[in-house]
Amino acid sequence: MKNTKSYFLFFLFVFCYQNAKSQTNEFDLEKIVIGDINNDKVVDTAFVKGPKFLNDTDFYGDCNNGNCLITVSFSCSFPSITLENAVTGFVENIGDIDKDGISEIIIVPSWFIGCWGKVQFFSLKKKKWKNLGSVKRHICDQESFMNCIKKRKGKTIEVIEQVWIDGDVVEKPKIIAIK
Repeated sequence: MKNTKSYFLFFLFVFCYQNAKSQTNEFDLEKIVIGDINNDKVVDTAFVKGPKFLNDTDFYGDCNNGNCLITVSFSCSFPSITLENAVTGFVENIGDIDKDGISEIIIVPSWFIGCWGKVQFFSLKKKKWKNLGSVKRHICDQESFMNCIKKRKGKTIEVIEQVWIDGDVVEKPKIIAIK
């Protein structure tokens, strides 16, 4: 029985992956393995779908209808998340902070140029993703943001935010509550 469930989950993943791939081209769908976010012992994947561009051949220029949106969907049955003012993004599993069986995630949307951005924190509540807040950080060349996140007692995390003060980058702690 357990083996049948594993095969079913594998085929469901392959179906969802192929369906997502068939609706986009290889340049506007990024796949990011994020680990088991729903505690079902199956590794999950986030799919970041970028916007359509006016010059769809070269994938640059203005976004269609000015809609520079990314949509993050998941290989498991979680709802997708749409963020504005982005052309791509990074997704990371930060663990189950509130101990409800579902991992919290971060999404780092990015633009064509620039290395300063926001790390946005999300938690699944009542089958909807809730944006818990964000911190400003240098986002280029960073493979993981876990080194700037520290779990605290209860349902909070401390995140190191980078801010400009008098021409210098200063790191300041910020508390994010998982509500």
